[in-house]
Amino acid sequence: WDHFQFPHLFLKGRDGEPHEAAATSTLPRFASLDAKAAALPAAEVPDEAPLVSQMLPGVSVAAVAAALQAGGGADGFLERFYTECSSAMGITRTEWREEPRIQGTVVCGIRYTMPLPKDVPSAVSRLVSIPESTKVTTVLRLRARDDELVLLLQTLAHDAPFGETFRTQEIIRFQAHNGGVRMLKWASVVWVQALAWHMAPVKKIIESKSIDGVRDSALKMSSALVSFAAGHV
Repeated sequence: WDHFQFPHLFLKGRDGEPHEAAATSTLPRFASLDAKAAALPAAEVPDEAPLVSQMLPGVSVAAVAAALQAGGGADGFLERFYTECSSAMGITRTEWREEPRIQGTVVCGIRYTMPLPKDVPSAVSRLVSIPESTKVTTVLRLRARDDELVLLLQTLAHDAPFGETFRTQEIIRFQAHNGGVRMLKWASVVWVQALAWHMAPVKKIIESKSIDGVRDSALKMSSALVSFAAGHV
């Protein structure tokens, strides 16, 4: 389940142009988790309205940064969040590390297994069997500047229907605001393999369900960050 190939569209700098390294080579098909994280695009905020806006009262940007980068294991925020939000099991992850391709950012990767939802539309269940659970790879890039953080992550659910053909991408901005932190969240589905034309209805369902999942997780993340920060003052 290490299958996670990144096409050139993921190897772009802040100006949207391919990096020099991307023009001459691609990552190996079975790249390490570190390499997958390093292939993420720059953590930049989209020029469009966010999907979700949440306030984190009484929390500082520094506290959010500390939570996101807290050590792994039972004490790690990411482990706790994915366990509580996604019922994740068997979580493993790499340590955050500086990524020289995009200066000023750090990256890490996470693997886990999570149950799949039961409310699969019939248009999808008629085409493919739905397993009870799926292996998941999530890779993250974090940028800290001034009084804000920007977190970009992409998630691949390997065993979900058509899961190898797309990534769910989230961009989260944390800004100091009115004595707390304002969290803004954007989401999109990045297709790395086109579905056949007659699958257009399925594609729309996948995109809708993916965006709904990102929206639903926003309140859980904001609550989890406030709780985690309060316990690590």
